[in-house]
Amino acid sequence: MQRQAIRLLKLREMSLKEVATASGMSIASLKVATHRVLMSLRKMLTDRSDT
Repeated sequence: MQRQAIRLLKLREMSLKEVATASGMSIASLKVATHRVLMSLRKMLTDRSDT
C-alpha cells in the first residue's frame, strides 16, 4: 500500500484526500505510511551512495 500511495501522490500528483479516499485509509494513516516509505527510500539511497 505504501508504494501505491507514493505513486499516486508523487507521480500522479493526487492530493492526500484523493489518495485516502481511493485507498480507504485515513489521511493521518496515509501521512504516516508515506513518511515511512520516504524515510526508507532515503536510507536505501544513502546506503547505496556510501558504497
